[in-house]
Amino acid sequence: MIAAEELLTRLDGVKRAGQGWSAQCPAHEDHRASLSVAEGADGRLLLHCHAGCDLERILEVLGVDVKDLFPADHKGKAEVLATYDYTDAEGKLLFQVVRFYPKDFRQRRPAAGGEWEWSLGDTPRVLYRLPEVSAAVAAGRRVFVVEGEKDVHTLESWGLAATCNSGGAGKWPRECSEGLRGAHVVILPDNDEPGRQHAELVTGALAGIAADVMVLKLPGLDAKGDVTDWARRGGTLEQLKELVMRPPLPEGVINLAEAIRSVSLWAREPMRRGIDYPWPGVTTLTRGLRPTWLSFMAGYPGHGKTAAAIETAVSAARQGKQVLFVSLEMSPDEIAIRVGQRFGLDTGRLYGGTPDDTDRYAFELAEGMPYHRLVNICYRGSLAEVEEIAEVMKPDLVIVDYLQLMDIGRESRVEGTTRNSHGLKRLAQKQQCAVLCLSQFSRPQERVKAYTPGIFDLKDSGAIEADADQIVFVYREREQGQKTPTDEGAFIVAKARMGCTGMQSFVFDGATQKFELKAAAEGRAAAQGWSVYQGGGEP
Repeated sequence: MIAAEELLTRLDGVKRAGQGWSAQCPAHEDHRASLSVAEGADGRLLLHCHAGCDLERILEVLGVDVKDLFPADHKGKAEVLATYDYTDAEGKLLFQVVRFYPKDFRQRRPAAGGEWEWSLGDTPRVLYRLPEVSAAVAAGRRVFVVEGEKDVHTLESWGLAATCNSGGAGKWPRECSEGLRGAHVVILPDNDEPGRQHAELVTGALAGIAADVMVLKLPGLDAKGDVTDWARRGGTLEQLKELVMRPPLPEGVINLAEAIRSVSLWAREPMRRGIDYPWPGVTTLTRGLRPTWLSFMAGYPGHGKTAAAIETAVSAARQGKQVLFVSLEMSPDEIAIRVGQRFGLDTGRLYGGTPDDTDRYAFELAEGMPYHRLVNICYRGSLAEVEEIAEVMKPDLVIVDYLQLMDIGRESRVEGTTRNSHGLKRLAQKQQCAVLCLSQFSRPQERVKAYTPGIFDLKDSGAIEADADQIVFVYREREQGQKTPTDEGAFIVAKARMGCTGMQSFVFDGATQKFELKAAAEGRAAAQGWSVYQGGGEP
């Protein structure tokens, strides 16, 4: 509860008056000290404007919540905070909406003897502030439709014509539409689902009646926020007029001039850096994994796609990036074992049931690396589930292993894969994150050692090539007649937006599940006196 002394400091022209105080009302231009302030017997603060301003408007200007007027242990009956008169076009009172504390709304109509009937019966339902609305329509002024009387008064304080229906969102009697015949209407919905549905309801009801209808979604509103909240957070009449004249573009639409202004910053300061691959040569060719980009990493079975993806995830985490690894081929345990191999884990001993201290130490090292806490493993197979998780986690990088294992529902493989590829592209753009999706080739490796794959070898290559910002192949050579690929191969950059195509040769160590660019491996081998072609040493 706010103390009376604190409340009085927010008012002008405060004077002692009997057991309370008088002051200038902040809700209107007051030169007569129309506001009375007093303390009730139960400790509550009592405010009344003798010029007729409602309490809600007064508290809004003062920045005070209704509950702050009552003691914390207040358990009395519901208190009337404000009454809103609904009249016919001539100003005759038809009914009132009454707001109570704690928050509640009820409606009543005049009855004989100055009493009230707490039901409307067959009373005509009319727009709030109907006489003012009718005058605005006749003058060709815009009329703003909001969800509550409080918001009407907020807009009226700016000199605008505004109205609402009684009962809140989802209730729009047909009689209300007639009050807006020929009007230029702007609907300001609350920022929630009932608000959006109410805007659709009113828009449909005014079709063929209003001269035109615009639904204006105010920018920067919190969830469930309204125009009054928008005004409290700094929204102004001038800004509202600008929005009406040039409303915000629909979601997914960006003005070219705004896009140019955004990227022009790169001419004055460094371009926002993407996520580096673990292999500098690949990063140089591709410009890395950039936000909003969909990248594909493809290869034949057994060539190390998943190993390369895990290495990329760990590398991104070491750069301080949050990673969501969608693993549809391996369980989290299998991925953890792959990571353990990077620290010296021997899978032969582990799977053979004879692990030693070296293996236990490898797990201790892996678990203790703080950057591993930035990688989260997900094994949900549908695009909708991945989108939902990404919405919550806000990762910098999403890795999907792999595209052809994602759920396609009842669609054909081509249709389902295409839809998932398009969906991952939208996910990258919506979440402003990088997405790296693994994919397979469409045919087995049946050529000789000299053969290298191309984009046409990708399974479902049409959808992938259309959506991809970059495509990288993990290719390891295979001797003719041999089923197991050699440890030598190359990262082949087949497509690179803002980058270059090319090839970076590597050496792969299956024991540690690590790739090393051949130039770096050869230099290190020469310094240590051994050859990468003969084996020996650790990559």
